[in-house]
Amino acid sequence: GMALFFKARSMKPRSVILLSTFTIMMFFTVQTILSWDFGSNLIGHWYPSVFAPLFIVSSFQVGIAAAILTFAFLRRSPMGPKINIEQFNFMGQLLLGFTFVWIYTAYSLYMVYWYGNIPREIEPVNLRIWNWAPRLFWTMMAVKLFLPFLMLINTQVRHSVGALSFVAILVLVGGAIEKYLIVVPSLHPEP
Repeated sequence: GMALFFKARSMKPRSVILLSTFTIMMFFTVQTILSWDFGSNLIGHWYPSVFAPLFIVSSFQVGIAAAILTFAFLRRSPMGPKINIEQFNFMGQLLLGFTFVWIYTAYSLYMVYWYGNIPREIEPVNLRIWNWAPRLFWTMMAVKLFLPFLMLINTQVRHSVGALSFVAILVLVGGAIEKYLIVVPSLHPEP
């Protein structure tokens, strides 16, 4: 997709590298600031060190899901013949990989607080998982981790545009629920 965009505009390779480097740096900067504003700064005494990487990985995962849906939509356009099923397979593998990275960073964030069991530090974690809306949390885990994992390990799903699009929609819904669970319990501690 991006290769066709840059090829059509005949940009020099050096300018493409500079533009992509700048874009990646801005993405990390903006996502880090958003994670501080929407997550850890809403709770005055909570300063998780892995929260920004978790926010960034989650945004990558949701971005890959959005790219899958965009490519599925573009298959019906004049650009469609240039998008083949192998590209969907590769994006499905990338989505599966970022699903693993997301659960690893989430585990790294919450395991420290669970193990330490310091009341002041565990309170925000328990608020989001057990106290505020546990059904919503476990729904988010199902649609952002369990179902995508179980579906994406199957190569037939990754080679089906419809099934992969369904997984992408699940991840987008899970990402929206995740962001909701980051912000709203901090503003309204009682459900």
